[in-house]
This record gives sequence, structure tokens and C-alpha cells, in this order.
Amino acid sequence: MATGDCRQWDEEAYKDTILENLESQSLTVFRTVFSPTNQNPEFIVTASSDGSVASYSLNDLISSLPLGFGNASAQK
Repeated sequence: MATGDCRQWDEEAYKDTILENLESQSLTVFRTVFSPTNQNPEFIVTASSDGSVASYSLNDLISSLPLGFGNASAQK
């Protein structure tokens, strides 16, 4: 069994490393647009922190929600 020396443990550096790792694997959506002329939009368009732009079907997003996140069809 391997043993380690934890006397020089730097918890702040450990937390920073974990946060940096999580941030590098995620995107921040900084803009979401609905069509202004449609009262019942079917799609949204997002711009992310990596510069990408994508459109998503609202029906697909809602139906993919896990149970308990407002997905009425999954709660029946």
C-alpha cells in the first residue's frame, strides 16, 4: 500500500486545481436569444464562452430533463 506525506497539504491549491479542471471542461452560456416575433418559440440560440453558437429545440431540451426538473411527461 502506498503512503504519502500530508504535512505540506495545501487545501486552497487543491480546491483551485479542482475548480480549474471543472472550468476547463465546461462552457458558460453568455447569451440566449428567442425569436422576438414568435409568441411560442420552438428553438433557442445560444452563444458560449468558447465562441460557438448553437440552436436547441425547446421540446428536446425539456423532454431530456431528469425526473423532478419540471418534466411533466416524465412525472405521469
